[in-house]
Amino acid sequence: NEMILRGEVVGRFNLNGEVFNFKTDSLNCNLLGKSITSKDEVIFEAESFKIVASAMEIIQKAQEGAKVLFWNANLNQIVSDSVIFKGNANRIELFLLQDLVVMDGNAVFYEDNMKINSDELHYDLNTDRILRSVNARIINNL
Repeated sequence: NEMILRGEVVGRFNLNGEVFNFKTDSLNCNLLGKSITSKDEVIFEAESFKIVASAMEIIQKAQEGAKVLFWNANLNQIVSDSVIFKGNANRIELFLLQDLVVMDGNAVFYEDNMKINSDELHYDLNTDRILRSVNARIINNL
């Protein structure tokens, strides 16, 4: 029970009133495993953020709800019509119901005039705040 889409694939879904859009060159849908994957570059957008990554996997699990995994990803914040680069990481996990981003592996995050290098960083999209960072190094006055 697998579906494979090739060519310019554009998708949109609605979760709890928020609309998410993505674009990639290929998409594999595993209907039994409840996952959607792309091993090609993907652009994933919502009203307040945009993630550009080399690959993506959308997973639906009963205990966690929907989450999206991104590899070699850049996180951007969207404010009005401006796109602000917030950071990047080897892997980004987006927990859709919690509006939580977990950046893992060589995470770099920019906040005001600071650059934060961290092994792992948890960021709340709603409040625009860092909730947790592991082995963080902060560089001020950029």
